[in-house]
Amino acid sequence: MFKHSLVPDGQPLVIKCSLEKSLNFESGDCNLTWYKVGNQTAVPRDKLSRIRQQKSLIWFLPAVLEDSGDYECVIR
Repeated sequence: MFKHSLVPDGQPLVIKCSLEKSLNFESGDCNLTWYKVGNQTAVPRDKLSRIRQQKSLIWFLPAVLEDSGDYECVIR
């Protein structure tokens, strides 16, 4: 499932992974990771990072024009 989000430059944005509903993610049996499409490096989990992932969410604090693109969540 794809979700299109628009946010003004400089504003915060949070997106929830739609795959999380279909799996028992909270049990710890699965590992969810966010990626920007075309980049094999995972979005950091560091709380000090401007873009970070936390459980099934990806946070942009704040979102900037350079963040534009497609992001995917992968569950393993």
